[in-house]
Amino acid sequence: MIIIKKNKKNIYYNNKKNIILNKNIYIKYYNKYKFNVIKYKSISLLKLINIIKIKYNKLIEKLIKFKVIINKYIIKKKQIYFILKKFNNKIILYNNIFKKKICKTNKINNNKFKKKIPVVTIMGHVNHGKTTLLDYIRSTKLASQESGGITQHIGFYNIKTKYGIITFFDTPGHKVFTSMRKRGVKNTDIVVLVIAVNDGVMPQTIETIKYIKNLNIPLIITINKIDKCNYNTNIIKNELAKYEIISEDWGGETQFINISAKTGKGVKNLIKAILLQSEILELKEKKKKISKGIVIESYFDKGNGPIVTVLIKQGILNVGDIILHNLKYSKIKYMYNSFGKKINYAKSSIPVEIIGMTNIPKNGDEIYFLKNKKKILKDKTKLIIKKKKKKKNTLNLSNYKILTINIILKSDTLGSCEVIKKELLKLSNLKIKINIINFGIGDISESNLIMALNNKAIIICFNIKKNYLIHKINYLEKIDIRYYSIIYDLINDIKKEIKLLISKNKIKIIGLANIINIFKSEKLGFIAGCIIIKGIIKKNDQIRILRNNKVIYIGKIKTLKHFKENVKEVNNGMKCGIYIKNFDNFKIKDKIEAFNLIN
Repeated sequence: MIIIKKNKKNIYYNNKKNIILNKNIYIKYYNKYKFNVIKYKSISLLKLINIIKIKYNKLIEKLIKFKVIINKYIIKKKQIYFILKKFNNKIILYNNIFKKKICKTNKINNNKFKKKIPVVTIMGHVNHGKTTLLDYIRSTKLASQESGGITQHIGFYNIKTKYGIITFFDTPGHKVFTSMRKRGVKNTDIVVLVIAVNDGVMPQTIETIKYIKNLNIPLIITINKIDKCNYNTNIIKNELAKYEIISEDWGGETQFINISAKTGKGVKNLIKAILLQSEILELKEKKKKISKGIVIESYFDKGNGPIVTVLIKQGILNVGDIILHNLKYSKIKYMYNSFGKKINYAKSSIPVEIIGMTNIPKNGDEIYFLKNKKKILKDKTKLIIKKKKKKKNTLNLSNYKILTINIILKSDTLGSCEVIKKELLKLSNLKIKINIINFGIGDISESNLIMALNNKAIIICFNIKKNYLIHKINYLEKIDIRYYSIIYDLINDIKKEIKLLISKNKIKIIGLANIINIFKSEKLGFIAGCIIIKGIIKKNDQIRILRNNKVIYIGKIKTLKHFKENVKEVNNGMKCGIYIKNFDNFKIKDKIEAFNLIN
């Protein structure tokens, strides 16, 4: 005997662990406890695809293979049976009702969980109106204060609206801030993707879509700047359909909201859509759990010391709590909310600025907050973060003398400092090396000047005011100090510096060898058996190893052998054994080039 029961959420259960989905109920599929329900009479191919969870292109290919012709608007009952049988055996259509078995799961005790504030990341291409949208919601004018009109820092804002509380995460849209965007997405519940109607889908839009899909994060599409021109949102919908993002009015599951961040038109609808999405997701957290947070941004202040922006992931944070980070502990002295007001406590999903840490943590680090020191001693071993092992056999530009640009990097925040450092190091190539000898946050110090003088380094300052006392000291020495407020101006200047330096220097290939065999020595390790096909190769020559015409390693010849004897040089046509320190990943057909720098 089957007993049908109905719960508060209008989902029908029976005593055989089945969910029976009535054709008159509409529930969106977001987790294993719910299932998509669609009226049988009005079912379309796109809606059926959402049920069986298969890609549109794959379904069409297989239907053509089986010689099945279907109408994409309305599907017949026989065709539904056929598609369900071929593509998803777990779902059946019985008496015009879709039915799906679910696995046995432990009952969730709702008393142990509480509702969580949604964390929403606003993403999109540069200048598509992300910060302007937040300005309207917060009633501020941040966008007009930003250098070059672009966001260059991560911003976190906890906002109370008429409809509910939301934590917003504003990310930079420029291509150089990829690491910041990825860090933002990892700590979010919902992503709002802003697309300007006059620009459409752009490179950073596509990058964001791919990353969101990999992490399987719910997405809301916001089409902005509808006040600027006669807009046609169908063009954007067509472009996004290529990436399997289909609007609800086209039979998909993604919400599309049209707004004008400047005038505020449609912003209320966006807030409602975000809160509706969070209700569907049923965002919850455990009531009794150790408090912890994620570092979003950090910088050094002369008066207060390290100031750290933290998103509280779980628990409640109070002034006076003990901070545990990398087995070192400190105490919260002061705490500020996203509007700069001093607060005594903060709940989960709320961003706060903390003063009291003894060190500056890295962005993305986990920080634990405890009530007493005794608990720290118990939990120390459990909270150790293992360091990543250094990769062997990687391209290492520091193994030989080459043209270098020494840089001392100073920034207002650690997040910006990391992004700039990463982008500058990308500029290193076979001809020139970017060597960042020191980096940090805050003003230029006298030790920075001495270091720059000794190493002939450029001091790069990002979003830092000029210190005239330092400039008086620097007057006689004439150290190159450069100030920037826009990141791509900084990168472009260093690119020009590289071109100028390369134009004065050239690389000359003095010898070329093919690897024809690989030997293993008990003392040295792996030795490349080579034949010299061009020029002369000598011991201690600077070399680069090429595989499929791509450089995989740069270094020096440590040992050179002819048969079993150590030699100083090998001529064209001769065979030899080459040992390179810190490299053993030789392959037959690899090439070894010896070169010199010509000034």
